[in-house]
Amino acid sequence: MPVSAIRCFSCSFVFAVFSITTNANAQSLVLSGNYIQVGVNSKGTLGYSGNTSPGILYDGTGTGTFNTAYDYLTPGIPFEGFAVAGTAGSTFLLSNNNAYSAEITGGVLTDQSGVNYAGAAYDNRAVWTATSAGIFTIVNDYHFNDGDQKLVITTTISALADISNLTFSRQLDPDARAAAGDSSSTNNFRGSGSIPAADLVYAEALVSRYVIGLYTDTSLTHNSAVTNWTRDTESYLSGTDFGNGDNTIGLGFSLGDLANGSSITFSYAYIFGTSIAEGIGSNIGDTIGDITATNTTDEVAAGAVNPVFDGGTLVVTGDGVYAQTYSITANGGTIDTDGYNAAFSGVISGESGLTKTGLGTLILMGANTYSGTTTVEEGTLVGTTSTIPGNVVTNSLFILDQSSSGAFSGLISGLGVFRKDGPGRVTLSGANSYEGGTILAGGFLAVSADASLGALSGSLTFQGGGLATTTSFSSARNVNLGTGGGVIETAAETALTLSGTVSGLGALVKSGTGTLILTGTNTYSGGTLIAEGTLQIGDGGTSGSIIGNVVNNGALVFARSDTYAFPGTITGEGTVTFLGGTVLFSTPGAYAGDIQVSEATMTLQNTTSSGSAVTVESGGIIKGNGAIGSLVIRSGGVAAPGNSPGTIQVSGGVSFDAGSVYQVDVTPSGAHDLILATGSVSLSDGARVQVLAEPGTYAPRTTYAIITTSGAVSGAFGGVTSDYAFLSPRLTYDAQNVYLTLTYNGVAFSSFGETPNARNAATAVQALGEGNALFETVIEASSASVSPLLASLSGEAYASVNTVLQQQSIYVREAVGARLRQSLSPAGHPALAYAAASAGPQTAQLGAGLAPTLWAQGYGGWGQTFSDGNAATLSNSIGGFLIGADVALAANAQAGVFGGFSQSQLNVDARASTGSIDNYDIGAYAGMQIGPVALRVGAAYAWHDVSVGRSPVLAGIPQSLDAGFTNGTTQLFGEAAYDVTVGGYALEPFAGLAYVSISGAGLAESGGAASLSGSLSGMDTLYSTLGLRAATSLPVMGRTLTPSLSVAWQHAFGDTAPVASLLFSGGTTPFSVTGVPVAEDMLALNAGLSLGLSETANLAVNYSGQLAPTAAQNAFTAQFSLRF
Repeated sequence: MPVSAIRCFSCSFVFAVFSITTNANAQSLVLSGNYIQVGVNSKGTLGYSGNTSPGILYDGTGTGTFNTAYDYLTPGIPFEGFAVAGTAGSTFLLSNNNAYSAEITGGVLTDQSGVNYAGAAYDNRAVWTATSAGIFTIVNDYHFNDGDQKLVITTTISALADISNLTFSRQLDPDARAAAGDSSSTNNFRGSGSIPAADLVYAEALVSRYVIGLYTDTSLTHNSAVTNWTRDTESYLSGTDFGNGDNTIGLGFSLGDLANGSSITFSYAYIFGTSIAEGIGSNIGDTIGDITATNTTDEVAAGAVNPVFDGGTLVVTGDGVYAQTYSITANGGTIDTDGYNAAFSGVISGESGLTKTGLGTLILMGANTYSGTTTVEEGTLVGTTSTIPGNVVTNSLFILDQSSSGAFSGLISGLGVFRKDGPGRVTLSGANSYEGGTILAGGFLAVSADASLGALSGSLTFQGGGLATTTSFSSARNVNLGTGGGVIETAAETALTLSGTVSGLGALVKSGTGTLILTGTNTYSGGTLIAEGTLQIGDGGTSGSIIGNVVNNGALVFARSDTYAFPGTITGEGTVTFLGGTVLFSTPGAYAGDIQVSEATMTLQNTTSSGSAVTVESGGIIKGNGAIGSLVIRSGGVAAPGNSPGTIQVSGGVSFDAGSVYQVDVTPSGAHDLILATGSVSLSDGARVQVLAEPGTYAPRTTYAIITTSGAVSGAFGGVTSDYAFLSPRLTYDAQNVYLTLTYNGVAFSSFGETPNARNAATAVQALGEGNALFETVIEASSASVSPLLASLSGEAYASVNTVLQQQSIYVREAVGARLRQSLSPAGHPALAYAAASAGPQTAQLGAGLAPTLWAQGYGGWGQTFSDGNAATLSNSIGGFLIGADVALAANAQAGVFGGFSQSQLNVDARASTGSIDNYDIGAYAGMQIGPVALRVGAAYAWHDVSVGRSPVLAGIPQSLDAGFTNGTTQLFGEAAYDVTVGGYALEPFAGLAYVSISGAGLAESGGAASLSGSLSGMDTLYSTLGLRAATSLPVMGRTLTPSLSVAWQHAFGDTAPVASLLFSGGTTPFSVTGVPVAEDMLALNAGLSLGLSETANLAVNYSGQLAPTAAQNAFTAQFSLRF
């Protein structure tokens, strides 16, 4: 779509005064948004900002102060700018330099040094680009040399749409102050309506001594009648022809139409009365007030343009080294490398920060002093500790490329990465928070805290560089070892703990005399070099590892608490120490370093072959199968060859110090532990041998060579012990061997029995004699295992069956008693107050006065009878029911019969015994109420089907033995009670007797060598009971709530300890065992709540218990009763 009537001011560069210092009289280039300022002020006052607008100003005097607040012209804005206009058939006109209404177009400024342009070389170049609302783009290219008198400008306008009646003008106010006698307005001069490229327009201003011209590329005279225009261009160009006045000049071109996609280029220049450098230094002299100028004019002229950042952006347009010095105002500055690699060797100073944008790399090489934060938004920033002052925000990549040692105290933050390059050492001391991780690609990065390495989520990547730690701390960050590997240096007497994962293809090098502790599950595969100091695997826990081979020239320490398999090989001159757990040392390789085992277990695998000298300190154990160089067992250390059993081969000497232990495994087949040496064997009389024999059948006399050497054996062990109960070890010696002999010691088996039952069983086992499988099993048992083995052989669970029958007999008596209390109650007595709480049976009346009443009662309970020091603790449970029928013999007498079934379980855990009993019950009962006196009697018989199983462990193998038998229980019981009413309470003191007789039984087990046969003795026991029942009735919401309580003392007479007489299979010596006894005195408790829901329905909850110090039976019930 064609565009007409377009007018645009493109804000460009401003040349203005700048300060001069005593040691740096070079000119300055200020980057301040969209314009340039060039110049000097000998008094040190900056000449930009204030009312200065975008444009070009140049002060050639080198003196005075540029007053930024001065109202130069109405309204006080000197400028040099561009105007592009297109109107309907007219050219662009301006009434004065301030009367413009066109859009100011912003752009981007790029500064370069040492460039080629259009086939010519220039010292300096700056390019400004901008776009106006999709209508056109404009590019202004400034290039000049330090010694020239002109600033060459090329302007290119490119149409982004069809533009008609296009005009272009440039205008300049050459004077920064109004001349005396001038009016407040400004004369504006421009050429004719259409000025050819060969025409020249220029102006002079005497008041502020500006000498500026605007020209094409010829010196032809421009004929014009306009006031104050000279026709002698040659005189002007030589700087000798000065006029006066305060004028604005302009150059205008009428271009016509410019089609979309087309462009047009103009080339022109500003001419200065002297060269740029000479104009700065010509009037400076040796001293300026109290400031001494030490630079000569020639030295100043040799300097490059020095940019000043005032919120602007410098865009790099090619690779290279830029030597200018820069300064930064409070508005900051930005360098956009735009994909190139640019090195800035000059000093950057100022009061604000520097931002790096664009792809590519910015290298800061100068001793910069700017005080603000350095921000990396894109690409890469490279510097050193002396070129990057202050804090850094990296959202891309920040590199310190250090060739010598340096410290960086600033804070590093942001989302990006920090990398250390170069052979030097950099110390970070700040609590940094950058999140992208740390890369170590050269030299060392030294830190004293994990926080200096950035956010905790950031990883640590080694690419040939190193990390040096100066204090002790821990880090959970992950570590990656690149193909170049990485070095971790820990300072003396410090420790670095890495709990994260160390991964990668590279190698880990440990340097420094301190300690590196690895507690993570590491996967790196490049191997490990311990150059100095200590590398510790684990820190007392169950984690920590290394992968691959280790070159150990320092100290390698294994400090895990569990079993750790080390699969690599170890070489080098360092030491290896085991501080905890068990290390499976499968392939350590041949290495010269010593191994120290302390509070840990070192396990050699079958392929182990090492020339190491192994020292086992207190708490340490060496075991397994393999070869080592020499072996010393210190006090508290243990040598235990093999993995039950095995051989340790020693290519040198062996020494057992006082307090050390040689732990020897032997088997019935003749296999045994062995230390096979080539050097001398030295034995202290304070050392001892401990024999650990495997289960099995041994010959009556067995001899084993436990140490053999091709050298000589000197000294002797101070003693030998065995874990066998009945095999005694003895040591003998010759010149090159130590022998172990095991013989039967004749000790009575019963001496290891801890209870009478176990001792009785032990005597019976010993009577079986040699050749019997059970006898051989016991004689080969260790001292630790023989006592529980004898106890498990005793079969005491059979005797304890009768204890269960005695304890559970009470459930039948309680059910019958509850039925009698329910059916009979005294006249005028609160009906069945205590009977209801006793959970009486449910009843059903078949016919009034004709048929019996039927009732049913469910019951259940559980309990324990505790060990008496002989028989083990017995636990039991029961669940069953009774069904009965009774009739009224008289108004105050009742009689009935019942039958039922229950099932019991028993466990004797300490003797690996269990059992079950099926119980079948029958009985009869009767009761009479004579006033307040109640008499209640009953008789019952139960037939029991018993099954018992035992699982003793013989020679490490559990046996399965079981037997079944039957017996019976007869009960006769009675009770007398007296009912008393006290207030609203019903009380019933009572006394009762129960006779319980359990018949004997025979049994015969099957299943193994430890099977038993024999009989259970019968039991006749009398129980007396004295107690009190109490109950009351409470109205609750129209119903009756009856709480009740019963407390009684029960005492047992007669047989309270059950006995069984048993015989082992194949034996002739019977023995007796006693089960846990019935408690002689018990407290019988009953407490409940009963709620009458209607005349025929009742809901009750109840607890009953029989409690004694040696036994307890408990039951909880919830019952619903309904009478029909």
